[in-house]
Amino acid sequence: PLIVTVLLSCYWILPIALSGKVSHNIAISTGLFGGDMNLSQSLAFFHPYWDSGRNAPPGTVQPTPAYLFMLPILALFGLLKAKRFSDLGFYLIVLIIGIILTKQTASPFPNLYLWLFKNFPGFNAFRESSKFYLYTALGYSVLLAASTAVFQKSPRRFLKYIPLAFLCLIFLLDTKSFITGQIKDMFQAKSIPIEYQIFAKKISSNEDFYRIMWVPSNSQWSYSDTNHPRVSSYLVFMERLQPLLALYSRYKPVVNPSSTTSHNYEILNIFNQDVSPTYFQLMGIKYIAVPPIDPIKVDDLFNNTYGLYSDRPALINFLNSLSYAVKEPSVNGIDLYSLKNPVSKMYITNLPISLENLSAISPITYKRNNSVKYQIQLSNESQTQFLHFSESADSGWTLIEDNKPNVPFPHDELSEKLGLNSFKIDQDSNLEPGSTRNLTLYYAPQKFVNYGLIVSGVSLLAILLYLISPKVKI
Repeated sequence: PLIVTVLLSCYWILPIALSGKVSHNIAISTGLFGGDMNLSQSLAFFHPYWDSGRNAPPGTVQPTPAYLFMLPILALFGLLKAKRFSDLGFYLIVLIIGIILTKQTASPFPNLYLWLFKNFPGFNAFRESSKFYLYTALGYSVLLAASTAVFQKSPRRFLKYIPLAFLCLIFLLDTKSFITGQIKDMFQAKSIPIEYQIFAKKISSNEDFYRIMWVPSNSQWSYSDTNHPRVSSYLVFMERLQPLLALYSRYKPVVNPSSTTSHNYEILNIFNQDVSPTYFQLMGIKYIAVPPIDPIKVDDLFNNTYGLYSDRPALINFLNSLSYAVKEPSVNGIDLYSLKNPVSKMYITNLPISLENLSAISPITYKRNNSVKYQIQLSNESQTQFLHFSESADSGWTLIEDNKPNVPFPHDELSEKLGLNSFKIDQDSNLEPGSTRNLTLYYAPQKFVNYGLIVSGVSLLAILLYLISPKVKI
């Protein structure tokens, strides 16, 4: 089973392994969190934030129900079923691994999870430990079944049903909040609010590329597609601009526009700088959008639950004061601002760029073949040029000249401190000044995805042939 699983998963295992992005991958580069797990919760197979219908604020640690400790007690009886350790030993080991990992940084072995997170290839994908409850579930499922079998051998009839009765009781107590309707929010029937449907229709009708920045952050309903990606102002500030602004010589700290809240008002600093309009242009941002108040509390970005800036009227007044943002008609409660500068996915400059030097960027046209390949035409200039591609910086992006496919242009590391991909393009002395140069920008690790798809596809076909016709020898 393990070999089959690996073969079928080659479509994603191969590209991550062969591209050298197991440890440094934008998809799994977030930090470790979830320090509320402990050993008693892991033993009881209980998540600390499961509120059983109390409708507590997200992130509130809940007490572990006492009845769940029947699980480890019944599992111990299951071990009595084993005539040899090999009968149940594997599942006991799986259970122990699950319990040790799901407790995360709690005692015992408080540093184990952190060490694995930092040193074991691929483990940094598990930024919190609840994913390992799968191992706990697998271990308990077999040991509890064995426990039931132990009691089935009892000469006393009523003892035969004790484990089954306890398991049914645990199930009923766990599902009580569903049966009574106590659980709301997450299990409440929802549909895309009409304002977001109208907004999606407005945006999707335009085929031009541009991004939409949501302030303070995007809702789960915020529209996004290949040509119109959504951007969270909170993440832009926290992950990109905050460390850069700390070193910016002309940094102008924002004054909190609210008299009722101060939490995370610092994100407004991304709008308050002299380079803000040009930075947004470089990011390909055409619109700034503010989500409406959501009547469902858990979905409302302004209810203080998520630690975001919560004074919506003050936020609107602040955005109204920006000289480079034009207020557009609201879309059923979604406030919208358009930015004056023309946007593109690619820009050209004559110098490396930084916050200190972000004044002369020129958008260029390009042809998008697919999400990992673009065709570009540039003039052969006498001075060095710098091409900037506004996707997140990744060394896998490669720029080549079509007649020199084996000589990629170098990345410009200074410009890429802004978080995008930049390439240094020197003059081609073999071409006349002003003549056209045909370039291709592509994502090199995509070839490993293709290799993996072939391996997974062939493996799947072989398995299907084997299942359909057992006599066929693979």
